[in-house]
Formats: sequence, structure tokens, C-alpha cells
Amino acid sequence: MAFLDKQLFCIWLICLTLFHLIYCNPLIGLSSRSESASIHAILVAGTSGWTNYRHQANIAHGYQVLVNHGVNRENIIVMMVNDVVNHEKNPFKGKLFNSPDGPDVYSDLQIDYSGAQVSATNFLKILRGNSTNSTHKVLNSSPNDSVLIYISSYGASGLIGFPSDVLTSASLNQALTGLNNDSKYGQMMIILDTDHSASMFDSVLPDNVNIFSVTSTSTDQQNYACFCNKPEFPYTCLGTSYSVAWLANTGSKESLMDETLDQQFDSIIQALDEALPQTPINPNKFGSKIFDDLRAGQFMGLEKSVKTENPTVIEDQLANFAVPFEMAGLESLDTHNDEPFNELKNARNSIDRAFYRLTSDMCAVGYCSDPQSIIQNNQAVKITDHQLYSQMVTKFHSDCLNLGENPYLLSKMYIFANILSESQAQIADNFSKFSSSLYQACRRRIIGHGYHHVV
Repeated sequence: MAFLDKQLFCIWLICLTLFHLIYCNPLIGLSSRSESASIHAILVAGTSGWTNYRHQANIAHGYQVLVNHGVNRENIIVMMVNDVVNHEKNPFKGKLFNSPDGPDVYSDLQIDYSGAQVSATNFLKILRGNSTNSTHKVLNSSPNDSVLIYISSYGASGLIGFPSDVLTSASLNQALTGLNNDSKYGQMMIILDTDHSASMFDSVLPDNVNIFSVTSTSTDQQNYACFCNKPEFPYTCLGTSYSVAWLANTGSKESLMDETLDQQFDSIIQALDEALPQTPINPNKFGSKIFDDLRAGQFMGLEKSVKTENPTVIEDQLANFAVPFEMAGLESLDTHNDEPFNELKNARNSIDRAFYRLTSDMCAVGYCSDPQSIIQNNQAVKITDHQLYSQMVTKFHSDCLNLGENPYLLSKMYIFANILSESQAQIADNFSKFSSSLYQACRRRIIGHGYHHVV
């Protein structure tokens, strides 16, 4: 009898162990769900204009990679202004290229939101699944589905640029938390290819919401463009370094189920280091570590690709905010017309001076001690309160100057993060007073000074 009791105990122990392995191990749970689930994707190019060709080419290329690996076109939502493919400067009308020798990535592309429809406001509606007059196609994922979000644009501390507005870290993470609470997905991967992209998740993205995020840059780093001013594609860049490396990795593989997300991340970093050893590019990962062992195909396509691409070697790298300036300079030399370049240079210089004076005004009323240190400290900027910082920046955007229409201003938003780090309690206690002080400083230094579309 004792022998039988011992056998029964052993059987019970084995069953209990198996139960815990299957139902309590999140990695096994995620893997098994994804094999039978659908893949949904939202792809966003957050800029406009010929100079910003690269962001639309990235997104178009991402679309092709997903479709080639079996993701249902109806499950992919594309936001792209779509003003580049037939631009007067495009020598290949109706086509987009993400590298000089690569394929046309615009062919068969289905764009769901274009022109003025491409906004942070609409993106959040689409992400939340809110179908309205302005959002006809929205994320419609189920609790078992995998979701991929991929954004290519300009960025700043806690911000992503859109053509007419900005997406803040607070609004993005609030939306993601809401989706998790409502069980709108099984697992999610987010790829942010923007400046300072790690600041969108640093100290704010929970690690228990089944979200894995990769950012192309650290919190204090600009993004980089590549394939710039090629003979066939003058005065623009065809891609960004991280996106080109990622899409070369996925586009050149027949199957994406043979590589884990962690292996893919390491391969991309290695490719960037080998191609650009002199340029520090520091992609970051956020979210639960259990995602490291999931397969790339669980977010980017479970099927073998119908066609694979040749590997791409990155070259001609240029800092993101330098692209408009450098391209305008090259065009002025070729056309012997300095006026557009001088206008851009003067506008940027004027903004630099205006922000120094605005910062001085804010320090004068007690929100910072030394304007020089606030402005010079543009490295390792830490957002101490994402919600409050988002309110500050949104107030500047609405009352002072549109950040979406003037993307160069994004490079100045770290100033508000620095002011917040000095005066968080003061600003939180009386935000209306801070808003009034900011508005008065804007009236003196920026509003009515003729700034328009400073890129």
C-alpha cells in the first residue's frame, strides 16, 4: 500500500510540474498562442517632403517584408503622407527604393491613411480600435493575436513627430496599458526608428504587459539616415540605418521562424557595427525578457517568403536633423541658388536664439537656475515625470509653435525635460501658472516672429 501511495505521489508531482510548465511559464504560453493566432500590424511614416523620402521608403519596405512572409494585407494598416512617390524631384515616378540597388518597395503597397490623415491623434484612435469618421480601418486584434507596430520618423525626448502634431510617451504608454487591460492582443512588438526613441519607454513601459519594444537609438541619441544624395536620388536619403539593417535581415531570409528576436537584435547590431564602425548606434530593448526567445516570424510572418532580397550594406550615414540642412546645401551648390539654403540656415539660427531667450525667461520666473546649463545639457536627459513632461510639451505645441510642422523644434524639447528635472514639484503644484509663464515667453520670443516650417 505504501508503495502504491508513493507511486501515486510521484504521478501527482509529475502532473503538477507539467501544469506549471505549460500554464505558468509565460514563454510557452506566448509561443503556443502565436502559432494559431493572426498577425496584425500598424506601419507609420511620420514625415512628409522629398528630403524625408527615407521614412516613407522604410515603411513601404516593411510592408513588403510582412506580405512576403504571409501576413494578411487586410491586417496591415499603413499611415503615409504619400507625397514622395510622384514628387517632382523623384526620377522614378511611382516607385520608392530603400537602397540604391534594392527593389521597388512601392509596388502593390496599400496605403490606408495619407495626407492630413497621418496624425498622432488618428494613430491613437487606430491603435485603440476606435472607428470614427476619420479612422475607417483600425486595429482589430483579439486576445490571442500578435501585433507589430513600426514607426519611422523624427523624434525627441519622449516624443515622436507626425506631420501636424506629436505623439507623446505618456499618451502612447497609456494607450498600450489600456489595450492590455482590455485584452486586445496576445503579444506585441514595437519598433521605433526615431531620434531619442528609447525615451518613449525608459522608466515608463511596464514589463508585465506582454510588449517587447526595440528602439533604434538611446535616450540621448539622434537617429541616422543612409544612402544619401545618390546620383539617381539627389538631395535626399533612401533609408535610416536601423531600418535598413532590420529590413535587410528579414527581407533576405526565406523563413523568419529560424531566428529568435534576441538573435535578430544581435544580428542587426553586428551589421551596424560592421558597416559603420566609427558611428555609435545604440539600439535598446524594453519589455519582458521572455520575448527574447520568441521567433521573429511570430510578429513578421509565419510563412516562407515568396521572394528574398539580396543583403544590403549600409553607407553614407548622416544624422537625422542634419539631413535637411546638408541636402539643401548640396542643392544650392548644384543649382547656384543659395536662397532656399540661406532661408533654412537663418531660420534654424533664429530658433536657436529664440530658445535661449525663452529659456532665460523661464529661469527668470523661477523654473530653472541657469539657462546656459539647461541648454548645454543635451546628453543623458532624463524625463522624471512622463505625464507632466507631455503636458508641458503639448502646451508649447498648442500655444507657441506647431512641432509637427516645424520638426527642427523637436531637437529643442530636451530643454523642457531639463526644466522639469529642476522644478518638477513647482510645476506639478501649479501647472496653470507654468502654462501662463510659458505662453508669455512664447509671445515675446516666438509667436509672430515669422517662423514657418523650420525643418
